[in-house]
Amino acid sequence: MKSEKIYTWIGSLTPFYDYISALVGYKKSVHFFVSQLPFSKDASFKVLDAGCGTGVYSLAILEQYKNSSVTAFDFSEKMLQGFEDKVSKKYADRLRLFTANIQSPLHEIEYKKFDLILTGGVLEYVPHEALLHENQQTHSKHPRAQALGCFLFHSHVT
Repeated sequence: MKSEKIYTWIGSLTPFYDYISALVGYKKSVHFFVSQLPFSKDASFKVLDAGCGTGVYSLAILEQYKNSSVTAFDFSEKMLQGFEDKVSKKYADRLRLFTANIQSPLHEIEYKKFDLILTGGVLEYVPHEALLHENQQTHSKHPRAQALGCFLFHSHVT
């Protein structure tokens, strides 16, 4: 599968990924987008980070929203290991990580609902957006989000 080769290649960049993200301004834009979320800073809400990589979005949310919780997954075990290596113990009770393919059913979170579903730098590598939409419909907590099919999408590819 072509996308699995891309995921493997991206996983090989793990040691440099955060440095490159900072260098090109991606981390700065992530912190901006996260600061614009429609939640108060003390709100309690649940986030699904689909294709979390090294956790740029997840960590920004956990830092800025002290009562949030994040469930995050990535196809690349190397990326997840990079994420785990930099996670502070203070987030341990608010963060759940697992390995999964965004193109497959997400059995690890079956029947779970989220207030926000986000993805950054993932969809441009996924050939079957319809399946992602099906997962979004299944896991979004709010009827309005389900009806609109909305979630935060941020791409670093231009």
